[in-house]
Amino acid sequence: MAKEMNSIYTKKYVPEGMQQEYPVSVCFTDFSFTTENTHWHWHDEIELLIVNSGSLRVQTETDLLDLSAGQGIIINQNTVHAFQSISPKACTCYTIAFSPRFFLEPSQLSMTAKFLHPVLSSFHILLLDVENAWDEEVLNIVDDIIAINMTKKPGFELVTKGYLCQLWFKLYEKISDTQFSEKPAVTLSVDNERIKSAITYIEENYADNVTLDEIAASVHVSKSECCRFFKRTLKMTPFEYLMKYRIYVASQLMIESTEKISISSLALSVGFNNASYFNKVFKKYMNCTPKEYIASLQKGK
Repeated sequence: MAKEMNSIYTKKYVPEGMQQEYPVSVCFTDFSFTTENTHWHWHDEIELLIVNSGSLRVQTETDLLDLSAGQGIIINQNTVHAFQSISPKACTCYTIAFSPRFFLEPSQLSMTAKFLHPVLSSFHILLLDVENAWDEEVLNIVDDIIAINMTKKPGFELVTKGYLCQLWFKLYEKISDTQFSEKPAVTLSVDNERIKSAITYIEENYADNVTLDEIAASVHVSKSECCRFFKRTLKMTPFEYLMKYRIYVASQLMIESTEKISISSLALSVGFNNASYFNKVFKKYMNCTPKEYIASLQKGK
């Protein structure tokens, strides 16, 4: 069994570069210049990720996949997921996030009923491997989308829309296959909805003295059931999640700060009443002390 991801988490977000008029975001990520793990998150957009170099672990509520260079994945809307570099060397990836409204407006009722909803209800994630013919065709389209959005030649938005239509048709072809279409439609589990609500509550109140009673009440379950669904979905307790998120926020504050940081003040700002305990938890999740982390950031500037 693969080692459990030691991730830091965040709530629903809008992918970088996403705009209302052009709801497509194409990004290059070098994991050697970020924290080792990308936090848990979800979004309304569909996401495609291609590993450029190194190896990446992708985890959702129900799946854990290790991807090598050349492989990719398609992640459906509102699927809670996280990434982790598992390569001894730098792991780099390209990601594309897009809203289906870019090529199919909700007002196009017959078109969305025929082409949009059947695809969205058929999967959580799809692995893309160049060894398979269908996957290779999709990966080629993805490469074209990346290239045109990186160069941004005049009219790249229209070209991207055409490529996304091709991509969607490939997905439609796949789910129209008899063997594929016999699978039951994908529905969001009760745990999935609960964990999103609990994550949102914790991340809106992390600086306060958050209790298990309050987390459980935010999703209308008992304390014991709250602990159980956290274990089922994130493989950790609500308290562990809270600690990891507090450390994530602290690390971001360190990165963004332009002035000297007081460790005691930083600890208080993210919900720790004791600087010594903050140092202990920070080292547990970041493999260094807060002062060592600050020093590494200054060295890298």
